[in-house]
Amino acid sequence: MKRALFTLVGLLCAASFQIEAEEKIHAVTEEFAPFNHTENGKVTGYSTQVVEELLERAGMPYDLAIYPWSRSYKMAQTLPNVLIFTLARTPDREKEFQWIGALAKRKLYLYRLAARRDINVVNLEDAKRYRISVNRDDAAERLLLDLGFSYEKNLDLSPSDESSLKKLLAGRIDFITGNDFTIAHRLKMSGVEPSRVRRSAMLIDQGEYYVAASKATSPEVVNRLRAAFQQMEKEGVIKRLEPKID
Repeated sequence: MKRALFTLVGLLCAASFQIEAEEKIHAVTEEFAPFNHTENGKVTGYSTQVVEELLERAGMPYDLAIYPWSRSYKMAQTLPNVLIFTLARTPDREKEFQWIGALAKRKLYLYRLAARRDINVVNLEDAKRYRISVNRDDAAERLLLDLGFSYEKNLDLSPSDESSLKKLLAGRIDFITGNDFTIAHRLKMSGVEPSRVRRSAMLIDQGEYYVAASKATSPEVVNRLRAAFQQMEKEGVIKRLEPKID
């Protein structure tokens, strides 16, 4: 009898462990300061703070990692229990993810070297005469492709924002994309004087950045996350932490 009881307890514990393991959330992102970035070996930033509190409130075990954006994006497209941030919510992505909550307004500009006085851009058609660095699977890449830009004529693929900045400083490209807040942090982390880079033209001033769950994540998990996020919004947590852009 005791042996049977111990066996039953063991099976229940194993089942409990399996459920917990299956429901562990893998939160993934990219280097996109100040929203999410690595500092002293730790993933930090505004969006990271929001996501960590979100998962704590939802009572879900999790791990957190920064990868190149294309890898994080692929994980969120193909695996269950993946939470991705900071993700621009765009029409082409609408059905690919389960949207949890908005993190910040979305603004995107083109930036050039201040010394490049030969660059004259009044509108986006003018910008098509120049080389613009983008990251694979990034919303800026999709936006520019939709606007008629192409890799054959004016887009340059980079593995990261850091790589894009290096190319800009070396004169290998003409523009990088971002907003005043992300560009300021990028320059600071690279030890570059802010005066060396200048905002040139606006790409978009609409939409929002989100935290989203992979399509394969269960409805129960998604509902718990959404409920926790909504509670954080009601308490003013999101607004209090949100960086002010521009």
